[in-house]
Amino acid sequence: MNDGGSGEKRLGDSGTNGERRSKAPTFRQRCRRWRPSRRQLSQGKIVSVLTQSALVAWLTERLDLLTPLSSKTLHELNLDGKSVHSIGARSKCIEAFQVMAKERVAGLAVLMEDSTLLTCISATDLKVFEHQFLLKALRATVQEFTTASRISDVSPDKPAAITAHPEDTIEKVLGRFQATGLHRLFVTTKQDNGFREFPVGVVTLSDIITLVEKHLILEA
Repeated sequence: MNDGGSGEKRLGDSGTNGERRSKAPTFRQRCRRWRPSRRQLSQGKIVSVLTQSALVAWLTERLDLLTPLSSKTLHELNLDGKSVHSIGARSKCIEAFQVMAKERVAGLAVLMEDSTLLTCISATDLKVFEHQFLLKALRATVQEFTTASRISDVSPDKPAAITAHPEDTIEKVLGRFQATGLHRLFVTTKQDNGFREFPVGVVTLSDIITLVEKHLILEA
């Protein structure tokens, strides 16, 4: 019979006074934890995958490496005028993917009739639809398709599109990429006291990583 005085820990015990909680490992700690052995490397085994999002997460922890680049704005770095590929919200969804294939881009800005930014559509939106519903989804309008995609997504709170302004800094842009996990950000200008946003440029993770690479080479 257990009188409760054995001091054994049970499932759910949180440590001293019930207040101790384990902290999530940092990006660098995760890298050390999964460092491949020489044997694994010699056998040519895939031991991990380095993604653009993981690299951005690491950069946000090491902003000291990006001085003075991190304090420069998108406008100063000429990153606020890259051509935006777009599609109307009432266009058929299949037309959007045809534009992506023709222009060789992975995503489009979805615009309302007054050219304001509504959301974004990308190739990854297709993954939430089961095969038997995909053809029906492609016949829907872009707005109907993106709405259904967000509802079906396992993370509906995740924003469909993120924006920045020409005067935003690289540090701020990195933070938005890390917080959302998205791969593109639309540069917008505001009108009507900020209630309407018009896309004037687009910045991708690839753009940021290329910029950082050039900066580190110059600083070396």
